[in-house]
This record gives sequence, structure tokens and C-alpha cells, in this order.
Amino acid sequence: DEYLRHIHELREGITERSDLNYIQDLLEKDGDETKLMYSLSNLLRMLGQCYHEEVVVLIDEYDALMQEAYEGGFSNEAIRFFKTFYGTALKGNKNVRICLLTGVFEIAKDSLSSSLNNPSVFTVLDKKFSSYFGFSEQECEALLSYYGLEKNIEKVKEWYGGYRFGNYEVINPWSTLHYIDKQG
Repeated sequence: DEYLRHIHELREGITERSDLNYIQDLLEKDGDETKLMYSLSNLLRMLGQCYHEEVVVLIDEYDALMQEAYEGGFSNEAIRFFKTFYGTALKGNKNVRICLLTGVFEIAKDSLSSSLNNPSVFTVLDKKFSSYFGFSEQECEALLSYYGLEKNIEKVKEWYGGYRFGNYEVINPWSTLHYIDKQG
């Protein structure tokens, strides 16, 4: 999907015939396991070439597929695959400025992260980023005001507030945005 999302830039910016063939194979779902294992690393390299900049990588719920593999009885195969998939893409990759992986489970030191460069792990209990786990009251007020819903701030705080991360009390961002969407 990411190759397809960036297909215009890739076709314009990539000159190597082998890279263009590689992309075509993936788009035609004609990629063997090895091509798939290196697909993220190659995409980051190609995007770096196209934009002449380092890439920011955001991977949400990185652990969902591992959980699925565990429940399906093929976790060893999945660990082998993702060690290469994430390791080649993220460890020492000069095309990556920063990567953020989110998930429910901490990266186990003996599985995926052994292929990474000692990732820093932050949880909802850590104070360093606790203000980013939701909207502050001021952010929520500004957002509601932007949509002409400022009169509803007390209702939104009552319904979607009360979450505490570190020293910050925040309002649930997904619920707030969903509420705003339903008002329009």
C-alpha cells in the first residue's frame, strides 16, 4: 500500500531499472518472502532518493501482526520475518531521521529489538511524553472553538476527560474528534 501511495514520486525519482522492476513485482503481488522482508528498507531508501531527505517512519500497532502470529501458531516464522523487516529498515539506516513504533506490547529484548539499535521504550507511565497522550483542556477548547462548538466544552470534558498520564490530565482525542465529526 505504501509503494502504491508513493507511486508517482517513485516513478519520477527512481532511475534504476532494478528498483522499478522490484516495485512492479510488489505491486503485482509477485514478491517472494525475501523481497517482502526487505520491502520497507527498500521503500525508505527509494523515498530518501526521491525527496533528497531523511524519512520519518511512523508504525502504529507494530505488535498487532505478532499477536496474530502467536495466536495462529506461527510466531517463530513471524519473528524471523519481522527481525529482518524492521532490522534492515530501521537499524543504522541513513535514510531514516526518526522512527516511532506504537503498540500495546513492549518490544521484547530477545526478539525484534535485537535487530534494532536499542530502541527507547516509553509507556503511559513515563512523564517525558505524557502530555502527548491526549488533548489538553486548552487544546480542546481551541478545537471546539474552531468548529463553533465552544459552548460544549464542559460536556466534552465530562464525557471524554479525566485521563491522567504522568502529571497531565488529558481529554481523549479520538472521542473528541468523533464528537466534533458527529456535530457537523
